[in-house]
Amino acid sequence: MGRVIAVCISEAKGTQKKNIHRAEFIEDWGIRNDAHAGKWHRQVSLLSHEKIEAFRARGAQVEDGAFGENLVVEGIDFSSLPVGTIFRCNDVVLELTQVGKKCHHGCEIFQKMGDCIMPREGVFTKVLHGGFISEGDEMTVEHKKNKILTFSYDDGVTQDVRLIELFHKYHMKATFNLNSGLLGQENELVRDGVRISHNKNKPEDVRFIYDGHEVAAHTLTHPLLTQIEDVQEIIRQVEEDRIKLSDLCGYEVIGMAYPGGGVNYNDHVSDVIRKHTGIRYARTTCSSHSFDLQNHLYQFQPSVYHHTEMDRMFEMGREFLELKTDERKIFYVWGHAYEFDIRNEWKRFEEFLEMMSGREDIAYCTNREAFLL
Repeated sequence: MGRVIAVCISEAKGTQKKNIHRAEFIEDWGIRNDAHAGKWHRQVSLLSHEKIEAFRARGAQVEDGAFGENLVVEGIDFSSLPVGTIFRCNDVVLELTQVGKKCHHGCEIFQKMGDCIMPREGVFTKVLHGGFISEGDEMTVEHKKNKILTFSYDDGVTQDVRLIELFHKYHMKATFNLNSGLLGQENELVRDGVRISHNKNKPEDVRFIYDGHEVAAHTLTHPLLTQIEDVQEIIRQVEEDRIKLSDLCGYEVIGMAYPGGGVNYNDHVSDVIRKHTGIRYARTTCSSHSFDLQNHLYQFQPSVYHHTEMDRMFEMGREFLELKTDERKIFYVWGHAYEFDIRNEWKRFEEFLEMMSGREDIAYCTNREAFLL
């Protein structure tokens, strides 16, 4: 249990939040008159009072709200909690949707202190039920949701923009695996006898396009890693891609998807990546047709491939909706956004998202959040 120390808002973006002591929380919107309220997943931000006090003890002169936090709460270590955690305070119900968010350009606090706690200690929530919160009110924490739905899409193609619009419409999140060495290139592919666009998003647009989702590595130039004999080249393809994408996004990229179809990974490649890069999980293209957790995060098998297994995806979706479990389960869908153009399956995929959306027992996560990394 925690206690609310401050309730802060800013009426304009780019200005410091101020403690107003009491505020109205609006369902699926945020705090009334707060500039960061809206229909998205970062409606209300929270920060632990103890973390602020420890930062002040280092000499920082910061007021409540200085980190951009809406609620300062004593007694809860927010950064230790997984996505899907529920917070209750009076009639207000908040769902944790994101842990941390790196400052885009280095905030004023970082410039003065060489550090800022919000990127690693702050969390973001959406408002599931509205009401009022005041200083001194008690906040309780409920256990995390055990059912996780996550998506992963490869190549960084321009069709990602349309796909992200669908994810936003149904309040879902995904991970997008990009080849930084190919960004901005124009190309066409022939898949299933159909010629389709395979143009890549421009590097300068990456941060804006994928904001609110996760960007992960896919190697610099999309080689089949199992055919590369030079260990240093495997490392270069993965680590340079990871570093370049981190610079483009403004946060550290830690995930990846193996490029290419068929047998695109093996024990040797995954071991090199684990030992010599900053990657902490890597997805294969082999469907498990399962919701079970997996021990080997460097050879993670997704549940289903949307393109060749769309009927199976719907079957698994209905099974997941009906699933009752006390254990953590993950439904992981992967593919490429350009594949929806082959048979014009955008509408059918939207039907799947609509079917899976709005469930109180499901946490909608990026891969990184799903793996609690």
